[in-house]
Amino acid sequence: MSESKKSRGEGRELTSGQDVVYNVNKLSRELLIRVFGWLPFHQRHEIIPLVCRKWAELTSVPCPLWEHPCIDLQLYIDGHATGTSTDQDKVVVRWANVLQWFSVRASWVHSVEIRNFSEDFAMQHDCPPGGLASLFGTLWDYLENLYISNCAPVMRADDLVHLTCFSKLVRLNIDSLRGPVEARQINHLGRLTNLQELRILFAGHGLEQNLLGGFPEQLTALRKLRELELTSVGPGAFITLPNSISNWQELRDLQLYRCGFEKLPESISALSKLDTLLIEGFSTPGLGSIELPDSMSKLTLLRCLILSGWCYSTLPGVVGRLSHIQELDFSFNPLPSLPSDFQCWHNLEVLKLNCCELQKLPEAVRSCSKLMQLDVAANDDLDALPTGPYLANLKDLDLSRCDFHRIPSPLCGATNLERLDMSYNTCMEVDAEGRLLLLNLPALKQINITKDRLHAVGLRGRRSEFKPTPWTDCSMYNLFLLSKELQAHRPARMIDVRLFDEQEDLAV
Repeated sequence: MSESKKSRGEGRELTSGQDVVYNVNKLSRELLIRVFGWLPFHQRHEIIPLVCRKWAELTSVPCPLWEHPCIDLQLYIDGHATGTSTDQDKVVVRWANVLQWFSVRASWVHSVEIRNFSEDFAMQHDCPPGGLASLFGTLWDYLENLYISNCAPVMRADDLVHLTCFSKLVRLNIDSLRGPVEARQINHLGRLTNLQELRILFAGHGLEQNLLGGFPEQLTALRKLRELELTSVGPGAFITLPNSISNWQELRDLQLYRCGFEKLPESISALSKLDTLLIEGFSTPGLGSIELPDSMSKLTLLRCLILSGWCYSTLPGVVGRLSHIQELDFSFNPLPSLPSDFQCWHNLEVLKLNCCELQKLPEAVRSCSKLMQLDVAANDDLDALPTGPYLANLKDLDLSRCDFHRIPSPLCGATNLERLDMSYNTCMEVDAEGRLLLLNLPALKQINITKDRLHAVGLRGRRSEFKPTPWTDCSMYNLFLLSKELQAHRPARMIDVRLFDEQEDLAV
């Protein structure tokens, strides 16, 4: 065994047989910064400077390493929350060091992520009354991105006014804002004129109303806004969107979860760059359905429309005229069918109609020749599939929790099908014809034919024998034979055939 060493000043190189270990200091400054960038923030600013003088100097000057720090407050209180007063003092000192670190580097910190700021931490360590925003007052003139998660106890609606000091803020993401919140408090964010992305998750749950006073109309003053997402605002929170949303000329993505709208304004047609529109209801009887204006047909760049959880018994006519749409989701609506004149979805690639009340696949779907994903799960009366062009490019088909008794014969035309889910069709039998059909699908990679929750094993990889048990019926044995046939038919490719729910794997 040979071993060579170099002096400390030149770096050290150890050679042992074929193994060579190089000193990390041989890496260039740029590579070191990239490596350090994978470390958590608290390690970067507390541990790296203690390793050697070079690393301390590297982290003391402006560099990309510190442009996007992430502060997890839980890392500062773990092991100290119930410790001695000395331990608590250590936490205070560490947090004070963080604030001091920011104060001297504010000019080149552009993005901050703050996590797990608990109320106990704020009380024990004398955080100022301005909330999280006032902790980083030195960043007001420089910060562009602010992400706040799991900080509901100290991120209150009254603190939003302090965020308006971040004059250059481009992205604001608050995932836990305590409700109820008044619209006038959200209106303060209308002063952030450079804001392009705004996401707010209200901390309230269930059917409580978390946003009071209607839609915060001052948000429409954000003319550069590209993405807006408000989640869990509660029923009745919004009566209607104001006509002034026409100011959002740059808006691409509008997502409003668990909202209580009555209608969308005609001015929505002015959002000429809108790509995704998601308005999720509650699936609550008596809630009604949101009214869509005919002017929506002018949204020629709209590619994704999601209206799940409402009470549509029939879809508005304007939906059938969206010839450019690529993804539609009408899940959790009592839709027995779709209007017969909906024949314009020539570009549709994804369609979700799960948990509706379909008895047969609507005629409008059969002509969708570009369809790649179809989800009609949990339609209790659906028991057959028709033939049609929609099968030609289909890759993902979900027929679970329906009323199928056998593998649908039209699937022989789904030559591009990669995933088939027919789980929990409790009366389904896989006969010889069904097995042959599945064997001849050239692209098939995954099959889920779990029959009930008692039968639960995923067949993929390690077991080679089938052990009958008292609850194993003849049909389940046929499914096992199917898995063995697939293995023999395509030995060069792994296929996932799921017969049960427990995650035991067999080679298929």
